[in-house]
Amino acid sequence: MKRTTIAAIAAVVGVLATGWTLQVLHAQPQRVCLHGASETPADAARRQDAIRVMRAINTAQAQAFAMNQAYRNFRELTASGLPPRPAGFLTQLTVEGSTYALLVSDTVDPCRYTLFSDQEGLIYVGSPLQ
Repeated sequence: MKRTTIAAIAAVVGVLATGWTLQVLHAQPQRVCLHGASETPADAARRQDAIRVMRAINTAQAQAFAMNQAYRNFRELTASGLPPRPAGFLTQLTVEGSTYALLVSDTVDPCRYTLFSDQEGLIYVGSPLQ
């Protein structure tokens, strides 16, 4: 009898805890992405500036590879005159032999809007998995 009572109490506590967890999860406010449907003109301008930086880096890398068969690191590229990184964006560049990986991520955006590219020169848009 004690085992049945304990099992019943455990089941009730489990159901109540699950219900409470669901209520807490639903009560959390939704994030508002800066670069979604409600993008402000200022954030749209920042996003366009980030895209310009990506294109400038891809162009500079293509020129460097055509001349030297090697890609440049970020310090070498900035010395050759890239546009400034937009406020609130983080730029990361990794060069390994005949490849490179580039990302420009909006650190202000709760959804972490990010642009990605590589030696192919295509620009991709992404955000973290939830």
